[in-house]
Amino acid sequence: VPVVYTFFSRMSLDFAGGITELCPERPSLFAVSPVLGDLGKRSDLLLQTGDWSLPEFPKEGDFAGSAELFALRNFLARGPAPVVIGWGSMIAEGFPPVQKLGLALRALRASGLR
Repeated sequence: VPVVYTFFSRMSLDFAGGITELCPERPSLFAVSPVLGDLGKRSDLLLQTGDWSLPEFPKEGDFAGSAELFALRNFLARGPAPVVIGWGSMIAEGFPPVQKLGLALRALRASGLR
């Protein structure tokens, strides 16, 4: 599984400092627009991909009936906007994914959010 680093501004890329100087042990993708600067080739396992964007927008029919996005549209319409929780590439030793999920679900229930 590759590591994916994403930077949205030159300031955040500069703040990360030496992270672009790493020689990773596994494939690492830097989703950094060339507008922010060229990271250059530092390793065969480190690749600057440029920005990631969807090439097209879904059509109205993609949300109808048995289409894949139908359930998503219904879920979003049933209540307030859901909260997104992301752990990034965080690996907490002694804190397995199922426990992180439990923590997130308890926090959402306690806050009354979904």
